[in-house]
Amino acid sequence: MYATFPGAGIFDLTGAFDVIELIADDEAVLRGLRAATPRGGGTTVAAPQHPWLWSRADEVAHHQRRYRRGELEAKLLRDGFEVLFSSSFTALLLPLMAASRFMNGGKGRDDEVSHEFRLNRNVNDVFTAILRAEIRMTLAGWRWPAGGSRIVVGRAV
Repeated sequence: MYATFPGAGIFDLTGAFDVIELIADDEAVLRGLRAATPRGGGTTVAAPQHPWLWSRADEVAHHQRRYRRGELEAKLLRDGFEVLFSSSFTALLLPLMAASRFMNGGKGRDDEVSHEFRLNRNVNDVFTAILRAEIRMTLAGWRWPAGGSRIVVGRAV
């Protein structure tokens, strides 16, 4: 079952950004995106990846899953899209993300988890600069095999 849209097939571009990992039947969402997108239209889906990064932070965020490399692409293919682009992102910060997640063995109280979201302004500025560099590298053609999240662009077939 997926949400039906009044005027299905009229959106040239659809997207789901850090949302399908929250829904038990993620493929129903992908089928809904496909139903909303006419043949030749596009979709962009971004979601967290690497189940080994699972931690209390995912539970606090109500995630159902983290995707393995290739899993999101396979689901898009099954649900009516061809994959045009796929890459990890937040790749350059992955070592720090992993260290942060494993400091408490992936466990912790909710208030301990929130430290990931409370950064010193100077640290945040450095991380932002690193992410901007990663974006420039991606736009120059780099593809990242590993990163905190995955982005996949597809075309409805």
